[in-house]
Amino acid sequence: MSAMLMSEVLEFSLPPVPKFVLYLLADGINCDGEYWPKYGVLERKTGCSSDELYLALQWLGEAGLIRILRRGGAIGYRLSFGHSVGGEE
Repeated sequence: MSAMLMSEVLEFSLPPVPKFVLYLLADGINCDGEYWPKYGVLERKTGCSSDELYLALQWLGEAGLIRILRRGGAIGYRLSFGHSVGGEE
């Protein structure tokens, strides 16, 4: 599933940082269509500062490509584009 989503992301016309962040989210997606990275993982993988990453995630959320989830103290992401993931279209 994630390989299909990753391929789809590569076809999007997006600014470079949000596109790379979305690509990494697609790579980490679980069968429920969510990704719950441990603290610091996205910063390490992207090489972005926390501020840059925050702005990219906000941009993706405002563009309707992801939903930012909160569960307890954890933050996760649900992709909201393309092929149905976790039972949603």
